Amino acid sequence: MSTSITSLYVFEKRLYEKDSAFNKFRFLSDEDIDKVDKDIESRFLSKGLSGLALYNAVLEYLTFSGIGAYIPDYDIRLLYLIRTVDKNLVSLSTYLNIDIPSLNGIDSESSDMVKSIREHNLALLRSRIRKELGFYAPKLVSYEFAFFKKFICDKELMCCGNKSHFNKLMKGYLGKMDFMSISKEDEDRLIDIVMWYKDKMAGNVDANVVAFNILNQNNLLNLKNFTEQLAFFISVADDNLRLLTIYEEESRMPEVKRRSLEELGFYSENLIMLEKAYHERFNPDKKLSLWSV
Repeated sequence: MSTSITSLYVFEKRLYEKDSAFNKFRFLSDEDIDKVDKDIESRFLSKGLSGLALYNAVLEYLTFSGIGAYIPDYDIRLLYLIRTVDKNLVSLSTYLNIDIPSLNGIDSESSDMVKSIREHNLALLRSRIRKELGFYAPKLVSYEFAFFKKFICDKELMCCGNKSHFNKLMKGYLGKMDFMSISKEDEDRLIDIVMWYKDKMAGNVDANVVAFNILNQNNLLNLKNFTEQLAFFISVADDNLRLLTIYEEESRMPEVKRRSLEELGFYSENLIMLEKAYHERFNPDKKLSLWSV
């Protein structure tokens, strides 16, 4: 093992072993970010360091060689790390765009396939992050998510998401949805939110991203409850009710699923039921397909 790799391992171990002291940036402010950014500019970026060399330098500063090793607030140290080596949260956004299946609750028949998919996608994650940053640090993802929740979540839409976010949103539906409870006033407000969202996304709407935004950025969307969240999801991700149309055109559920994944990129039996209720509430006179009665 080379000296540089050994040193990097020691630096990482020394910084990350204090993880239990992490307060998820709860007590930090935008002013703290400004102070850290100014120090980073003069201390690191002005030296022209990048990639692995920059990561190594800031780790050494925060653990051994500089005053950073004596910063009492562990959250400030992690703020230094993120703002120096991954200011644009590349690690987090890459992670959020790749579906890495959990092994929890997987039956024995499916375990080998799920493990294979998981290993492949983890390798893809490492490869993409290394290509963008010049290094891969698994711990960064959780720290960057905490940074996102504290400083970005309620201010700026994050254009990331994978099918696990879509599946999580759909699992929240327990078999009955009363879209009729949405008043005309709230319907008008929802229309405004949908138009604002589509404008922000510049027309590039992805169901997984919409689900992520609903699950993690609802304060920014200002949706009052789960009923409004699902109405918003359908209005944005499938406003023409293509999934319901496919369901009415096909006689077999495997074909419904195949076509939906092929044409829409997503599928959920729960969403079919939701779109039926949505159709009855918001557009009952619209003919969905040639087969509609």
